[in-house]
Amino acid sequence: PLDKVDLHREPNGESKGFGFVHFRNAEDGRKCIEQMDGFLLAGRAIRVSISAQDQHAAAATGGQGGKAAYDSQALSQLDSLDDASGGGKVTAAQRASIMAKLAEKAGIAVPSETLKAAQQSANAAQAAESSSRCVVLKNMFDRLSDEASSNPNFFAELAEDVRGECAKLGTVLHASADKWSNGFVYLKMLTHAEAARVKERMHGRFFAKNKIIAEFIEEPQYNKKHKLPSY
Repeated sequence: PLDKVDLHREPNGESKGFGFVHFRNAEDGRKCIEQMDGFLLAGRAIRVSISAQDQHAAAATGGQGGKAAYDSQALSQLDSLDDASGGGKVTAAQRASIMAKLAEKAGIAVPSETLKAAQQSANAAQAAESSSRCVVLKNMFDRLSDEASSNPNFFAELAEDVRGECAKLGTVLHASADKWSNGFVYLKMLTHAEAARVKERMHGRFFAKNKIIAEFIEEPQYNKKHKLPSY
Protein backbone atom coordinates (compact mmCIF):
# COMPACT_ATOMS: atom_id res chain seq x y z
CA PRO A 1 0.00 0.00 0.00
CA LEU A 2 1.08 3.57 -0.78
CA ASP A 3 0.52 6.74 1.19
CA LYS A 4 1.32 9.08 -1.70
CA VAL A 5 3.44 9.71 -4.83
CA ASP A 6 5.28 13.03 -5.01
CA LEU A 7 6.81 14.17 -8.35
CA HIS A 8 8.93 17.32 -8.00
CA ARG A 9 8.77 20.10 -10.60
CA GLU A 10 10.36 23.44 -11.42
CA PRO A 11 8.26 26.63 -11.09
CA ASN A 12 7.78 26.54 -14.89
CA GLY A 13 6.24 23.06 -14.63
CA GLU A 14 9.19 21.05 -15.96
CA SER A 15 10.15 17.90 -14.14
CA LYS A 16 13.15 18.08 -11.83
CA GLY A 17 13.97 14.51 -12.76
CA PHE A 18 13.12 12.89 -9.44
CA GLY A 19 10.19 12.01 -7.21
CA PHE A 20 9.27 10.16 -4.04
CA VAL A 21 6.96 7.28 -3.28
CA HIS A 22 5.83 6.91 0.32
CA PHE A 23 5.15 3.28 1.22
CA ARG A 24 3.11 2.36 4.23
CA ASN A 25 5.35 -0.65 4.91
CA ALA A 26 9.15 -0.65 4.82
CA GLU A 27 9.23 -4.13 3.25
CA ASP A 28 7.23 -2.90 0.26
CA GLY A 29 9.72 -0.09 -0.20
CA ARG A 30 12.62 -2.54 -0.21
CA LYS A 31 10.84 -4.71 -2.82
CA CYS A 32 10.31 -1.63 -5.00
CA ILE A 33 14.03 -0.84 -4.85
CA GLU A 34 14.98 -4.41 -5.73
CA GLN A 35 12.63 -4.61 -8.71
CA MET A 36 12.77 -1.06 -10.10
CA ASP A 37 16.36 0.13 -9.66
CA GLY A 38 17.84 0.27 -13.17
CA PHE A 39 14.43 0.01 -14.88
CA LEU A 40 14.35 1.81 -18.26
CA LEU A 41 11.84 4.66 -18.08
CA ALA A 42 11.44 6.69 -21.31
CA GLY A 43 14.83 5.46 -22.48
CA ARG A 44 16.69 6.20 -19.25
CA ALA A 45 17.70 3.79 -16.50
CA ILE A 46 16.12 5.16 -13.33
CA ARG A 47 17.79 5.09 -9.94
CA VAL A 48 15.66 3.88 -7.06
CA SER A 49 16.85 4.12 -3.47
CA ILE A 50 15.80 5.13 0.04
CA SER A 51 15.65 8.90 0.20
CA ALA A 52 18.32 10.76 2.18
CA GLN A 53 15.66 12.01 4.60
CA ASP A 54 14.47 8.46 5.20
CA GLN A 55 18.01 7.17 5.68
CA HIS A 56 18.36 9.57 8.61
CA ALA A 57 15.04 8.35 9.97
CA ALA A 58 16.10 4.72 9.52
CA ALA A 59 19.30 5.36 11.42
CA ALA A 60 17.29 6.80 14.28
CA THR A 61 14.78 3.93 14.30
CA GLY A 62 17.04 0.96 13.72
CA GLY A 63 16.75 0.74 9.93
CA GLN A 64 12.97 0.83 9.44
CA GLY A 65 12.86 3.36 6.60
CA GLY A 66 9.98 3.03 4.17
CA LYS A 67 10.34 5.32 1.12
CA ALA A 68 11.51 4.59 -2.39
CA ALA A 69 11.92 6.87 -5.37
CA TYR A 70 9.50 5.35 -7.88
CA ASP A 71 6.40 3.19 -8.25
CA SER A 72 4.19 2.19 -11.15
CA GLN A 73 1.21 4.12 -9.75
CA ALA A 74 2.95 7.30 -10.90
CA LEU A 75 2.18 6.26 -14.51
CA SER A 76 -0.93 8.40 -14.54
CA GLN A 77 1.33 11.46 -14.60
CA LEU A 78 3.74 10.22 -17.28
CA ASP A 79 2.26 12.39 -20.02
CA SER A 80 3.84 15.48 -18.43
CA LEU A 81 7.22 13.99 -17.58
CA ASP A 82 10.30 15.05 -19.54
CA ASP A 83 11.27 12.62 -22.28
CA ALA A 84 14.91 11.86 -21.63
CA SER A 85 15.60 10.93 -25.23
CA GLY A 86 14.28 14.10 -26.77
CA GLY A 87 13.52 16.73 -24.17
CA GLY A 88 9.78 16.84 -24.92
CA LYS A 89 6.86 14.91 -23.51
CA VAL A 90 6.58 11.16 -23.32
CA THR A 91 4.72 9.96 -26.42
CA ALA A 92 1.81 7.55 -26.34
CA ALA A 93 4.02 4.79 -27.76
CA GLN A 94 6.71 5.40 -25.15
CA ARG A 95 4.12 5.42 -22.39
CA ALA A 96 2.73 2.12 -23.67
CA SER A 97 6.22 0.66 -23.74
CA ILE A 98 6.76 1.64 -20.10
CA MET A 99 3.41 0.17 -19.09
CA ALA A 100 4.17 -3.06 -20.95
CA LYS A 101 7.50 -3.45 -19.15
CA LEU A 102 5.95 -2.77 -15.76
CA ALA A 103 3.14 -5.23 -16.45
CA GLU A 104 5.64 -7.87 -17.53
CA LYS A 105 7.53 -7.45 -14.27
CA ALA A 106 4.29 -7.82 -12.32
CA GLY A 107 3.13 -10.83 -14.35
CA ILE A 108 0.06 -8.99 -15.70
CA ALA A 109 -1.38 -9.68 -19.18
CA VAL A 110 -0.94 -6.73 -21.55
CA PRO A 111 -3.61 -5.78 -24.17
CA SER A 112 -2.52 -6.28 -27.80
CA GLU A 113 -2.97 -2.55 -28.52
CA THR A 114 -0.48 -1.69 -25.78
CA LEU A 115 2.02 -4.24 -27.07
CA LYS A 116 1.68 -2.78 -30.57
CA ALA A 117 2.38 0.73 -29.30
CA ALA A 118 5.36 -0.56 -27.31
CA GLN A 119 6.76 -2.14 -30.49
CA GLN A 120 6.38 1.18 -32.30
CA SER A 121 8.46 2.83 -29.58
CA ALA A 122 11.13 0.14 -29.93
CA ASN A 123 11.19 0.58 -33.71
CA ALA A 124 11.69 4.34 -33.32
CA ALA A 125 14.66 3.72 -31.01
CA GLN A 126 16.17 1.30 -33.54
CA ALA A 127 15.72 3.89 -36.31
CA ALA A 128 17.63 6.47 -34.28
CA GLU A 129 20.35 3.91 -33.59
CA SER A 130 20.85 3.27 -37.30
CA SER A 131 20.68 6.77 -38.78
CA SER A 132 20.72 9.63 -36.26
CA ARG A 133 23.49 12.21 -36.12
CA CYS A 134 22.44 13.28 -32.64
CA VAL A 135 23.69 12.01 -29.29
CA VAL A 136 22.91 12.81 -25.66
CA LEU A 137 25.56 12.36 -22.96
CA LYS A 138 23.97 11.77 -19.56
CA ASN A 139 25.38 12.17 -16.01
CA MET A 140 27.68 14.99 -17.15
CA PHE A 141 26.89 17.35 -14.28
CA ASP A 142 24.84 17.95 -11.16
CA ARG A 143 22.76 21.04 -11.80
CA LEU A 144 22.27 21.56 -8.06
CA SER A 145 26.01 21.55 -7.33
CA ASP A 146 27.77 24.62 -5.96
CA GLU A 147 29.82 24.90 -9.17
CA ALA A 148 26.75 24.98 -11.40
CA SER A 149 24.91 27.38 -9.09
CA SER A 150 27.75 29.85 -8.58
CA ASN A 151 29.07 30.08 -12.16
CA PRO A 152 26.62 31.75 -14.58
CA ASN A 153 28.68 30.45 -17.51
CA PHE A 154 28.90 26.88 -16.23
CA PHE A 155 26.59 25.28 -18.82
CA ALA A 156 27.98 27.22 -21.79
CA GLU A 157 31.54 26.40 -20.76
CA LEU A 158 30.70 22.73 -20.28
CA ALA A 159 29.10 22.55 -23.73
CA GLU A 160 32.21 24.09 -25.27
CA ASP A 161 34.47 21.65 -23.42
CA VAL A 162 32.42 18.73 -24.71
CA ARG A 163 32.39 20.22 -28.20
CA GLY A 164 36.18 20.44 -28.14
CA GLU A 165 36.56 16.83 -27.01
CA CYS A 166 34.08 15.48 -29.56
CA ALA A 167 35.57 17.59 -32.38
CA LYS A 168 38.45 15.09 -32.27
CA LEU A 169 35.97 12.51 -33.56
CA GLY A 170 34.26 14.56 -36.27
CA THR A 171 32.53 17.84 -37.09
CA VAL A 172 30.27 19.12 -34.31
CA LEU A 173 27.32 21.06 -35.72
CA HIS A 174 25.72 21.84 -32.36
CA ALA A 175 26.42 21.31 -28.66
CA SER A 176 24.31 22.28 -25.67
CA ALA A 177 24.17 21.51 -21.95
CA ASP A 178 20.57 21.43 -20.72
CA LYS A 179 20.54 23.30 -17.41
CA TRP A 180 17.07 21.96 -16.56
CA SER A 181 18.06 18.34 -17.03
CA ASN A 182 19.69 15.84 -14.72
CA GLY A 183 23.13 16.18 -16.36
CA PHE A 184 22.38 16.01 -20.11
CA VAL A 185 24.72 17.39 -22.80
CA TYR A 186 23.41 17.22 -26.38
CA LEU A 187 25.49 16.90 -29.56
CA LYS A 188 24.72 16.97 -33.26
CA MET A 189 27.43 15.70 -35.57
CA LEU A 190 27.88 16.09 -39.34
CA THR A 191 27.32 12.40 -40.11
CA HIS A 192 25.86 9.33 -38.42
CA ALA A 193 29.28 7.65 -38.51
CA GLU A 194 30.73 10.51 -36.49
CA ALA A 195 27.85 10.38 -34.01
CA ALA A 196 28.42 6.62 -33.66
CA ARG A 197 32.10 7.28 -32.86
CA VAL A 198 31.09 9.80 -30.19
CA LYS A 199 28.64 7.34 -28.65
CA GLU A 200 31.18 4.52 -28.67
CA ARG A 201 34.02 6.66 -27.30
CA MET A 202 32.05 8.47 -24.61
CA HIS A 203 29.75 5.73 -23.31
CA GLY A 204 31.03 4.30 -20.05
CA ARG A 205 33.74 6.94 -19.54
CA PHE A 206 33.88 8.81 -16.26
CA PHE A 207 33.44 12.57 -16.03
CA ALA A 208 33.48 14.41 -12.70
CA LYS A 209 33.36 10.99 -10.98
CA ASN A 210 30.15 10.05 -12.83
CA LYS A 211 29.82 7.31 -15.44
CA ILE A 212 28.64 8.75 -18.76
CA ILE A 213 25.68 7.20 -20.56
CA ALA A 214 25.70 7.98 -24.30
CA GLU A 215 22.56 7.43 -26.39
CA PHE A 216 21.29 8.34 -29.85
CA ILE A 217 18.34 10.72 -30.24
CA GLU A 218 16.06 10.91 -33.24
CA GLU A 219 17.09 13.96 -35.25
CA PRO A 220 13.59 15.53 -35.58
CA GLN A 221 13.23 15.42 -31.78
CA TYR A 222 16.68 16.95 -31.35
CA ASN A 223 15.93 19.77 -33.79
CA LYS A 224 12.59 20.47 -32.13
CA LYS A 225 14.10 20.60 -28.65
CA HIS A 226 16.86 23.01 -29.66
CA LYS A 227 14.75 24.93 -32.23
CA LEU A 228 17.14 24.01 -35.03
CA PRO A 229 16.33 23.93 -38.75
CA SER A 230 16.65 20.60 -40.55
CA TYR A 231 20.10 20.50 -42.12
